[in-house]
Amino acid sequence: MYDTDRPGTYKTVGGDGYTKKDFSTTAWHSATTSLRYGAWTSISTKRIHSNKVSVSSAVSRYAEFDGRIHYAGRLMTFETRHSVHDPWKVFGYARTNSAGRASATHTSSRLDYYRVVLTDISTGWGLASGTSRRQACIWSSCAGSMSRSSIRADRGAV
Repeated sequence: MYDTDRPGTYKTVGGDGYTKKDFSTTAWHSATTSLRYGAWTSISTKRIHSNKVSVSSAVSRYAEFDGRIHYAGRLMTFETRHSVHDPWKVFGYARTNSAGRASATHTSSRLDYYRVVLTDISTGWGLASGTSRRQACIWSSCAGSMSRSSIRADRGAV
């Protein structure tokens, strides 16, 4: 495989390939291999109001001679969940601008996890961002939804 090869599924022939580290041979364990672009999807969260969080993302991919190039006009899916055990739920969609950036706003009074997924392309790795955990509300507006002891514990006072 070379940088000039296009993404797709390729038939493996001959039964072996080479590692990048020391160029030693390694056996193929499949009759095909998938070649995809290396992509980067970032996430940034910011509380913008007592119950709103702004979630921003940028996405780009590696191009052989150009380095990183931005994905413009791509559909991004914005997701949230309350705990690591909950399934991800979609709260918005947005298309990336010419700089590969998109954003959405989520309304919540809880401490939530957020992530962003590049939705309309399958020719890349790294299409989901990492996660960000953000509380939308400030302490005075959270008081009605949290017990006094949990607010004190979150502030560090026991």
